[in-house]
Amino acid sequence: MTKTYEVTARRWAQGWELHVAGVGVTQCQPLADADRMARDYLATELGGEPEDYTVDVRPDLGGIEVEAAAVRQRMLDAQAAVDRAADDMRQVVRKLRGDGLSVRDTATILEVSPGRVSQLANDHPKTRKAVPRVKVPRQVA
Repeated sequence: MTKTYEVTARRWAQGWELHVAGVGVTQCQPLADADRMARDYLATELGGEPEDYTVDVRPDLGGIEVEAAAVRQRMLDAQAAVDRAADDMRQVVRKLRGDGLSVRDTATILEVSPGRVSQLANDHPKTRKAVPRVKVPRQVA
């Protein structure tokens, strides 16, 4: 199993300092480059190829990163709830239509348009994907 190196990204005037636990410090400009730069740094310092290394980059934003992770998780949870509700709506539409209710009556019961009922009746549920979880920021000393 490959060791994962913890990388703490700290903002500075020209970009981000990347503190690679137990190895040293490098830098990058946009945070989006942190993963690649940290792996390049590890390959330079320890040998091998950048692809040989796994890193876990977490920004240190003075506590705001905890709020950001929490709000991202709430958004993911809300989207998962919307997806479940849409699947449930499709099932109810199929049951009502299967019981002989008209598209118009089904629409009235569900408080949606007749067009939406037709769309739901002919739509197949999406393959459920696992709901991604947001990385919880680690405490930075």
